[in-house]
Amino acid sequence: MPSVPAESMAVSQRPQLLKLNLNKFGPTMVLLAILLLGYGLRLYRLGDQNIWWDEGHAVWTARHSMREVTNITAHDVHPPLYLWMLHGWIRIAGESEFALRYLSLIGGLLTVSLTYIVARRLTGRRPALLATLLIAAARFHIWWSQETRMYIWAAFLALLSLYVFTRLRQHRLAWWAYVVSSAAAIYTLYLSVLVLVLENVFVAITVWRKPQRRRFLSRWTTAQAMIVLAYVPWLYLALSYSRTGAADSPFPFGLVWQLYGTVLVTGISTNLEQYTLLVTAFVPLVLVGLGFYLFDRHQPQRYGFAGREMGLFLLLSLFLPPLMVYALSVPRGMFYSPKPEARYLLLFAPTFYILVAGTLANLWEFRRWGRVVTVIATLLVLGTFVSMLPSYYVGRYLRDDYQTAMVTLEAYAQPDDAVLLVSGDRYPVFLYYYQQHFAKGGPTIYLLPRYGDPMSEGNVDMELEPLAAQYDRLWLASFERALQDPENVTETWLETYRTRVLNVSEGYNYLRLYTRQALQPLGSLDRCHPEYAFEPPRPLSPQVKLLGYDQPTREFRPGDVMRPGLYLQSGEASQIVVQWVHESGQAIEQQVLDLPPTKGARTYVRLMPAFAVYDYTPPGRYEVVVSVSGQEGSAVRVPAGQVTQSRHLPSWPMKVTYPVSLDEGCIRLEGYTVQPAQVHAGNSLQVDLFWQAQCSLAHDYTVFVHLLGPYNPATGGPVWAQDDTYPLQGGHPTSRWMPGQVVPDRHPLELPAGMPAGLYQIEVGLYDASTGARVPVDVLNEDRILIEEVNVVAP
Repeated sequence: MPSVPAESMAVSQRPQLLKLNLNKFGPTMVLLAILLLGYGLRLYRLGDQNIWWDEGHAVWTARHSMREVTNITAHDVHPPLYLWMLHGWIRIAGESEFALRYLSLIGGLLTVSLTYIVARRLTGRRPALLATLLIAAARFHIWWSQETRMYIWAAFLALLSLYVFTRLRQHRLAWWAYVVSSAAAIYTLYLSVLVLVLENVFVAITVWRKPQRRRFLSRWTTAQAMIVLAYVPWLYLALSYSRTGAADSPFPFGLVWQLYGTVLVTGISTNLEQYTLLVTAFVPLVLVGLGFYLFDRHQPQRYGFAGREMGLFLLLSLFLPPLMVYALSVPRGMFYSPKPEARYLLLFAPTFYILVAGTLANLWEFRRWGRVVTVIATLLVLGTFVSMLPSYYVGRYLRDDYQTAMVTLEAYAQPDDAVLLVSGDRYPVFLYYYQQHFAKGGPTIYLLPRYGDPMSEGNVDMELEPLAAQYDRLWLASFERALQDPENVTETWLETYRTRVLNVSEGYNYLRLYTRQALQPLGSLDRCHPEYAFEPPRPLSPQVKLLGYDQPTREFRPGDVMRPGLYLQSGEASQIVVQWVHESGQAIEQQVLDLPPTKGARTYVRLMPAFAVYDYTPPGRYEVVVSVSGQEGSAVRVPAGQVTQSRHLPSWPMKVTYPVSLDEGCIRLEGYTVQPAQVHAGNSLQVDLFWQAQCSLAHDYTVFVHLLGPYNPATGGPVWAQDDTYPLQGGHPTSRWMPGQVVPDRHPLELPAGMPAGLYQIEVGLYDASTGARVPVDVLNEDRILIEEVNVVAP
């Protein structure tokens, strides 16, 4: 046999070695990429969401000592393990929204990683990679990986229990791991007991087929007993404080399944009917997958199951939990029976993604038609998961609900003040933000009512008179007051016996300061400083200095109010001009605020202009320009956040007409369109108006569009249809119109079905809603503009 040179042999072996390395490291690199994707999707906008009530209650509980955490949790409807973890976590990572939720992110990422391990054991390597990708991108799982709650950790421990359960026959140490993981799961969430029920049902069905089943049953019984014994101390404590209650009414059985399917597929738990068709498309995929495993007698033994056992395992994992969740929700007259919630079904979500991935892998084996079906099904699954993510992230941003109130309280509160908190069981959220600003102590907080009954005229004197006698300054923090003060008697009492000197409102919630004397509150630099301080202070005039500013939140959307806080000192009473300026240089709005004189070099006044964001407020970055009215000096520009999700003005075709001026020439109607020119009674008519501002407007006028005809008994006049609204249905009020800007304004008119046929006239104009006075039309010397006749025909 001829010899082969060593160099030739080395060259011939290189492709084979390269192929070996790719086969070895390729799946690992794919898995790492998937895990990085899962981490990124859970990290993105993690802190960009307000703390809600359940999260606030969790933080409030975790702030206590370990003993107090245990006692508080014993009175609640959840076991303590997660709150023990959170108790230690906040002392390491802090209490920001980002830090609090990062603990859940860790639990979510561990669940994604464990899904690969479980799926590889059950279905093989390639389906495991796909299952990991699905759970990494699943909106349902991302959602609860970004909440300061115990559910994601319960899901991880439940999956760990299931994984160890599949290895009980291979490793003796697996029995100890099984006991620890199962006990930890039910110490995290009571509903984790469903995992034990599933495992016991599976054992009861399959144990007769296991070799040495007596020995297995002996170990199994011992393990269950150890889990129960580990739980007995907590069970004894919790049952002594067991909470009773029930769902208001029985939850529809079919709705449980609809909720289950919708959250697994879309991650959305509201408006379920919108996703019925999409969820239905997944049903054949699930049934076919179960069929593969239930009716295939040749399942590989190395996966830990014999024959059809894996099909039974997946079947129980998918269908037993909703049945048990429904059964627990049925009112029983004793113990706690909660209404089924999406989060209760998170425990077994990984098995759904494993089943879907295994189904696609099995379909691929049918070479003729299976691969086509697999490609279509894979595109459906991945397309659905990816398409649901944008709407989830769009809704995540920090709204200004408590922040401005807290900054104001920090700016003006004195140590001997009292805060009267009327918030019902929502107080943990208030206290969460309060602790961030007063970590070292602040005014005393009193939760009203203090004596159990909701605030009413019968107990308001008893509640408030002792506090009014003890404190000169009382802050009323009214947040969700309807829960404990539906008649608003607390505010009425304070308005009667004290003087309100400060008010900060956010919707129907507010923070107010009441004092014995009507004195302007002053802040002290000895107790509070601006978040962004100017060193040295910026002079606005010889008498006025801007010390700094704060901006409690940074992003604003239509319906929000931007409230930058300006810290000022003044030697005399002044007027401060604040312009709200878009990044393009356009001044959107201007406000003039009164600045009282401050006393001493260490005092200040915090002025807070309020700029409302509408649908058509130009998106982009904003700043405020601060100056003093009527005095020589300089203006200071201060960042004021960013407006997002608003819209640009629409562009519609316009019927050009001669411009008609209103409001002393400050507003012109440039043109209009009316569609259709002939309309049947009972149908709708569309009127598009095109306005243009010639100067800045101080008023927010209402636009009226009326269809006039013969006498109408229903209205007592000639009006047959009308639409009276702010321009663009309230999305772009006249005070926001830029000089020279054309504003298209659409008004639909709904015609009554029984109106007589004939020619009708359309009139338009503006009026001040506070007085009802119409804006005069300059050229015509009237208070309306007649634009077009419309022919109404009988239906």
